[in-house]
Amino acid sequence: MEKKGILRLKKDGGGYRHYIELQNGKEDDIHCGDMLEVQLGRYVETEDWGRMEPGPWVGGRYESILCSENPTAQLIIGEFYPCAGFTGEVMSCKLPLGITVRRPKK
Repeated sequence: MEKKGILRLKKDGGGYRHYIELQNGKEDDIHCGDMLEVQLGRYVETEDWGRMEPGPWVGGRYESILCSENPTAQLIIGEFYPCAGFTGEVMSCKLPLGITVRRPKK
């Protein structure tokens, strides 16, 4: 079964945590270092205005900051060459809650 759903945030006794809300309502916990894919949108022009449609998937490594009152999730897409490993410069993006995410196929 594909683990695909909506990125959510929950606060419980242990603090904040991100999870994937699966289509069957179950929760799939996400941990730092887990590989994830996020679905991009694609703008399609129509006769009226236009609309967003599901686009390609982009993969990377999930990281988070959960110890503040404003927890965030990030997708680390890659490291810059030739700086990789020396400066910690990475290409990343902040993940908004409510987006479509999935576990990559193995």
